[in-house]
Amino acid sequence: MKQVKIIINNITINLLETFSAGDGFILFLSFIGLFILSFLFGIAIGVISAYFLKKMKYFNLNRVQECSIIIFFAFISYTVAELISLSPIISLLITGMFMSHYSFFNLSFQAREESR
Repeated sequence: MKQVKIIINNITINLLETFSAGDGFILFLSFIGLFILSFLFGIAIGVISAYFLKKMKYFNLNRVQECSIIIFFAFISYTVAELISLSPIISLLITGMFMSHYSFFNLSFQAREESR
């Protein structure tokens, strides 16, 4: 429920000065649009992290570096979503889901145990 409050807060800041009866529909469309864009941005960062870790698998990385890459991509997802006025909470949630499903299996055994 907190994510919904954050999204609605970001949307209603622009509508506070002139709010009329017809703005409810605009508010709903803005909410859906912001949610979908944040969702797609989270998917994109999750896929990029999985691809990056797959290609970096052949380099000699230790488990600390691999776990740091995972944290870095989560931080990038949150920060860039905030900078481009998307919902960073939704973006981080979806990025985490994709990274746990796809990026996790591109880690070495030691890094999997550490990140768990």
